[in-house]
Amino acid sequence: MRQRDGGAEASGPFGAPVALADVSHAVEAACGAFRGRARMRKALCLTRVRGHAPACAFSLFALVVCGRSSIERVSIMTTPQFIIDIRRKIGHDPLWLSGITAFVRDDDGRILLGRRADTGEWALVYGIIEPGEDPARACVREVLEETGVVVEPVWLVRVASSDQLVVYGNGDQCWFLDIMFWCRPRAGEPIEPRVNDDESVDVGWFDPSDLPEPLSSSTRERLRAVRAFAERHAAGNDAALFG
Repeated sequence: MRQRDGGAEASGPFGAPVALADVSHAVEAACGAFRGRARMRKALCLTRVRGHAPACAFSLFALVVCGRSSIERVSIMTTPQFIIDIRRKIGHDPLWLSGITAFVRDDDGRILLGRRADTGEWALVYGIIEPGEDPARACVREVLEETGVVVEPVWLVRVASSDQLVVYGNGDQCWFLDIMFWCRPRAGEPIEPRVNDDESVDVGWFDPSDLPEPLSSSTRERLRAVRAFAERHAAGNDAALFG
């Protein structure tokens, strides 16, 4: 990562400077949205749609962009309210959803991971973008909700769509678009992570050479993309990866 010029700005995802004041504004907005929601969106959804529990759109890309078969079945966890509302209208038909992945690295080079409550696997932070929400703000919000750590998105690493239709246990079908950000802890904020909602059973910082097991296949795939981006960045190319 490049050094900031006097702390005023950092290189953006395409090499253009990004004012840290703009990043701070996004962070503050996301943190305010989180505090105002008081975790309602993260509560285990007991609402039933057409006689059965709604699928977990939030377990988000549990199997997205990991090169598996064309149809995958995943477990049920929590579902944002807007998806429940849409499902009442379209039933199990395929739904296109956008979400974020947060690759968070601290000044010591450690990576922030959480152990998911639904699979027991360690993973990067994933999350669904809510209607009208800026992707960078969604990234800040999701990391805060799941780990208690306040971060700043620094670079756009990759934009990629899933190559398989995800089918949940109740029959709901989804396609996903994943927007992955490289983030760092926000200066002046505590960086000690904590289990901050019911999505995770443990969270922590890990050395990239000593990652915990079991590590989810989707996170392994994303880390390969991060390495590819880092190699391009080291060569002076900050452009995001696509596909």
